[in-house]
Formats: sequence, structure tokens, C-alpha cells
Amino acid sequence: MLAAAGPDALIARRNIDRAAAGHAFAARHAVVRGPDAAPVLVRPLDALTPDDACIVTRLLLDRWGHGAGADPRSWKWSRSAAARAVERASGALEGACEGPP
Repeated sequence: MLAAAGPDALIARRNIDRAAAGHAFAARHAVVRGPDAAPVLVRPLDALTPDDACIVTRLLLDRWGHGAGADPRSWKWSRSAAARAVERASGALEGACEGPP
């Protein structure tokens, strides 16, 4: 039952809520969670500090952008959903930061 609830998405959502309330946000750790976290992470970049938003953006694009999850030999719903979410948000993600994080 826990797997159906998408624990990585729940954890990502909770950490973003905590960041919006002023708590620390582990940007690198958030992105390396499973693919269920990616659709949650593409939305709230304005809730994060500029540095954290930049880290999340770059890592999401590196991990799930540019056709990731398209290989039919290793296709999984969550990977495909992560790649679609990043692709849909790629314009905003690519403009989210400039220079090295």
C-alpha cells in the first residue's frame, strides 16, 4: 500500500512544504529520490532558495530531460511520468538559473 502512495512524491512534497516554511532543503537529495519525486519537484521552484532551485533544475534536467525514460526495454510508468513532467516544464526549468550553482 505504501508503494502505491508514492513515498518519494510524499517525501518531496513534505520537504518542499518545510522549505517554504523556512527550513533547510536538501536539493541534491530531493532529486536523487525515485522518479515519483520528479513531477512534484518541477512545480514549486519559487518556494525554494535560488541556489536550491538551480540545483533542483539542473539535476532534474540531467536525470529526466532529453528523452529519458523513452527506452522501451526499461520502460516503467514512474520513469515515463518523470520524463514527461520535466519535458513539459523544460522551458521554465532551463531559464531557472544562470551560471554555476
